[in-house]
Amino acid sequence: MWKSVEGFGLATSISDLIRQWDERFGRLPSLTDAPNLLVFSDYSGDHKGSRYQVISFLIVDPRSWDAWERTRLELRSRLSIGKRRMSFKSLNDSRRRAALYSYLGAAGDLRGICVTFAIHRSIKSLFGKDRTPNPKSDGFVTEALWTSEFFRTCHADRALFIDSLGWTLRSGAAHPLDDRP
Repeated sequence: MWKSVEGFGLATSISDLIRQWDERFGRLPSLTDAPNLLVFSDYSGDHKGSRYQVISFLIVDPRSWDAWERTRLELRSRLSIGKRRMSFKSLNDSRRRAALYSYLGAAGDLRGICVTFAIHRSIKSLFGKDRTPNPKSDGFVTEALWTSEFFRTCHADRALFIDSLGWTLRSGAAHPLDDRP
């Protein structure tokens, strides 16, 4: 059951799309009974040749994490992966490639939601043309911070966008009465 996030522009639109998908297909696990949620993220597409920046989130009920961790460690040992990282860009390694199917099967036992966003490079900012959100409407950010060099660069857009996406997903997956940050 997805909890809609209301009143936050793009975050609300994303939340509504996920809720509609869940209502139509009923494939999202309910995480509303989880005592808390683990949120992980990964990023790619930062190299010049990439047409998209890709941001992925995994939101997991921590009660399913222990079994995943045991399976993951057993797979690493049994398949002689050693300290190799499992990443898409390194699947040219025959051991990693051989282990991929087993890893994906084990990941299927995690009780959670994985969401990936692909943002075309032509989108330079998600915060308006002048890239200056109204600091007076954000009680947690001071005007001095908004006008700093960091917030006049695309790094700020990316950091704020990633944070907003993570918050939206965590809020949508949480218990309907849960308003924890």
